[in-house]
Amino acid sequence: MGTLWHNVVAVLVAALLQSVAVTGNFQLEVQVVRVRDSVDDCGWWPEVCDLYIDEMCLDPQFEEPGSEEEDQDCSLIEYENNLDLESGLPKTRTLSVTNQPWPVDFHLRIEVMDIDTFNNDDHIEDVVVSESLNTSSEFSEEMDYRNTPNGRITLSMRFRVRCSGEYEGPHCDCLPHNDGHYSCREDGGISCLPGYTNTSNLCRQQDYCVGEVCPSEETCVSNPTSYT
Repeated sequence: MGTLWHNVVAVLVAALLQSVAVTGNFQLEVQVVRVRDSVDDCGWWPEVCDLYIDEMCLDPQFEEPGSEEEDQDCSLIEYENNLDLESGLPKTRTLSVTNQPWPVDFHLRIEVMDIDTFNNDDHIEDVVVSESLNTSSEFSEEMDYRNTPNGRITLSMRFRVRCSGEYEGPHCDCLPHNDGHYSCREDGGISCLPGYTNTSNLCRQQDYCVGEVCPSEETCVSNPTSYT
């Protein structure tokens, strides 16, 4: 009975560790390389025609610009910190997400504003990015993004997503854990440490005494890597 209870507890602990490992931590880096404005409406006051990004909304669901769903809170992260687009490009901003796996397919809504010295700042338009991106140490190729074919603002951008902390895997949702008896594979799966076998994606201690491995008059004792 004691051995059975010990095995049940071990399975429950392994399941708990596995459930913790699927949370995930990642960082999405957004690099704005160039900005083009097709409308020159600055007139005699070029100093008040300053573009900036007011917020970035990262969401795994695509929402059409101007839709009711677009006004809802971002499901992953909302970055609010003015990013000047008039000088010093390229500029990079990092969106850090915890307790969520990297979705690979992502949607980023970028709100472009124009500083107005005499009135409230003008909302020019939202540029929406819909891409698939794998984790990598390198930035993606530079691409142009525009709200519509006739959109006013064109943002040339590159992206990079990396796992943060000790998380690994294509979704940044695998956390190597010696107590969980596994390491992470590049495909997102787990590799059990020596002495453990993968059963239903849980690493359970292997019983080397299964079968007639010892003479009947001797007692078999299973060790982490073999038996005695």
